[in-house]
Amino acid sequence: LVVMARDRVSGAYVAVKLIPRGYSLERSKYMMRELTNHLDLSLPPHPHIVELRDVFLAQRHLAVVMELVDGENAQV
Repeated sequence: LVVMARDRVSGAYVAVKLIPRGYSLERSKYMMRELTNHLDLSLPPHPHIVELRDVFLAQRHLAVVMELVDGENAQV
């Protein structure tokens, strides 16, 4: 599930991917690999890669906060 939210500090809109919490060894390896790869690709910022902004635990989900990309107006 991905939702649009507003950053309280900057006021910018962001995309938040909500991943249900729960432990599975295979799933945790996948998540760590994906987050590590995304972080590596985000530093330094690149205009063609969605920026990873934050990751935090909510009560029922792992929340991955990313730059919001408007697919209709995206430039190639």
